[in-house]
Amino acid sequence: MRGMQKVFWVLEETEIYAGRTIEEILHKFYPKEEKEILSDNLYGTVDLNQKYAIKADIGSIAIEKRIKELLDEIVVFPDLVLSLYS
Repeated sequence: MRGMQKVFWVLEETEIYAGRTIEEILHKFYPKEEKEILSDNLYGTVDLNQKYAIKADIGSIAIEKRIKELLDEIVVFPDLVLSLYS
């Protein structure tokens, strides 16, 4: 996850994405709006030490975690593995 430790908000500060670059994130999640988001600066970086209230599910109690902690908990499979099963 160290290579993905850039975090951006897109369109709204509550819409947070992690990736290597903002272009990579926009290409994947906002392909139609990519040029507009970039030209109008409708994105920004998020501090990795910023805390958010996180819930495991709707009925659970929220706990505070830093973005950096959440990134460390993410498991990512290589693209090759994903392409073999898709």
